[in-house]
Amino acid sequence: MTAIALPATIVSTFCNVALVRMAQARFEGRRCTARQGFAAARARWRPILAWSLLSVGVGAALDWLADKLPFGGALASWLLGAAWSLGTMFAIPVLALEDVGARRAAKRSVELFRARWGESLGGTVSVSFVSFVATLPGGLLLLGGLAAGGAAGVALAAGGGALLLAAITVTRALDELFALAVYRFETAGAASFGLEPSQLDAFVDVKRRRDDR
Repeated sequence: MTAIALPATIVSTFCNVALVRMAQARFEGRRCTARQGFAAARARWRPILAWSLLSVGVGAALDWLADKLPFGGALASWLLGAAWSLGTMFAIPVLALEDVGARRAAKRSVELFRARWGESLGGTVSVSFVSFVATLPGGLLLLGGLAAGGAAGVALAAGGGALLLAAITVTRALDELFALAVYRFETAGAASFGLEPSQLDAFVDVKRRRDDR
């Protein structure tokens, strides 16, 4: 499984770093082509590789935990996986925009999450809902095609698989763009997607409300 997961993670991380660099340039009013974005990602290939190895290693450890612990292993693996996903949601913007390695990117992401956990949780829930809705048609077509069988079923499954892959790609990009928006606000107080800092600051800012009590 790792033999498949590692190349896929490297490609995904590389593309997301390029996407973040292009989006950051656009937010700053600069022009950045896809070629320039991928060139910037190539310049960060060592941290990208290290981050991919770290991510796959964590995933393998969580799978091992789920398999080896007889009682509660699956639940513990799920909880730790959710914590890892939330804590490292800013790792790609950090890798793309800061001169740090994989371990520092993880620590920096946790720091940012702690500072803006209200917005982070709210955005994660929103993007997850969008992801579910977007991937539902492709998933249903894929399952329907597999169940039907025959030439028509194969064609339906292939179309559903392509639609599912496209939906996953788009929603993953939305994840990174939202993370970049919160990153920009926390590190520079900068607006993104036409939102003023005050608007983003008010978005599910649970931590601030709690501290004010």
